[in-house]
Amino acid sequence: MIKILIGGSPCTYWSVAQKKGREVEAEGLGWELFRNYLIAKEKFKPDFFLYENNKSAAQPIKDQISHELGVELMHINSALVSAQNRQRFYAFNWNVDQPADRGIMLKDILETTTSEKGYELRAPAVGVGCGNRREDDGKLRCQNQARAEGLPHQSGDPRDRRLRR
Repeated sequence: MIKILIGGSPCTYWSVAQKKGREVEAEGLGWELFRNYLIAKEKFKPDFFLYENNKSAAQPIKDQISHELGVELMHINSALVSAQNRQRFYAFNWNVDQPADRGIMLKDILETTTSEKGYELRAPAVGVGCGNRREDDGKLRCQNQARAEGLPHQSGDPRDRRLRR
């Protein structure tokens, strides 16, 4: 039996998108999450492993990951093999060549018809603080949409005057 471990830890703490409290050293909660991957690797002793995370992680973190896993990291942009532009780093214990650009675009993966295996979203997208309410037919309606359609506002909170007429 061949054992394979594939995973990654959440990049929240290491990403450049993290404006406050981004971790730039191999310590903190982000590092503890990575340590869980190491625990799984040590416990199951896989024949092959692959670890993935965001390329924007600070270099000291990437260097320590490389050291802990005992392999060099490879940077790959997911745009080469999918319809998303995501710079990632990978650590694995087998030889992999940099993938060729397959030229996959978003239009190549979007479906133009709804099939039995899919679902269609009929409700409008709603935002935070939208003041949603459920209609008698079970559909969720945004209060802003209700106002736009001339429907009465039905908040049970008398302090809520956002959409009162």
